[in-house]
Amino acid sequence: IDEAIEAASIGVKDKENEVRNAAWKLFEEIVKHGKGIDEAIEAASIGIKDANYGVRAATQFLIELIEENK
Repeated sequence: IDEAIEAASIGVKDKENEVRNAAWKLFEEIVKHGKGIDEAIEAASIGIKDANYGVRAATQFLIELIEENK
């Protein structure tokens, strides 16, 4: 179980990094194509919020897994 928990934790951290990178790329693309900074921030924020729900769900699953296997 320890190995499974460690692997799941690494997966959540990897996903968080992926979300940050994707948001930054989106921000850069919007600015590059002449959109305003406000539009870029709003689009990136929506993407981050959506991805955070996925990260939270994965984290909650990990917590439940730990609790069940104590």
